[in-house]
Amino acid sequence: EEHSVSEEESEDEGDGFFEPTAMYRDHSSVIHPGLSTYFNTPTFSDLAVLAPDGRRLACHQIVLSAGSRRFAKILEQGILQEPELPVWGVDSDALEAVVQCFYTGECSG
Repeated sequence: EEHSVSEEESEDEGDGFFEPTAMYRDHSSVIHPGLSTYFNTPTFSDLAVLAPDGRRLACHQIVLSAGSRRFAKILEQGILQEPELPVWGVDSDALEAVVQCFYTGECSG
């Protein structure tokens, strides 16, 4: 659902109190199609996520951090010696699906 953007103020009928009209626009329909083109491509990639099966996913730290508090916490520590982040104890296909969801906004089953 798209919401309008307005800088007008509306008057509350009861007490004459003025407050700005809520301003919000959902940009996900613009962001995700553009962002999805960068999923698992080296373009602008600054990190490789290493899945347990050895698969390498070319990723972007900002996308991982925005999509996952756990990734954000690890990446904010700045402790990676290489631009690689090994992930263990998960199914490799599931890991790839979750990371892909960060880029596309859609999760496949």
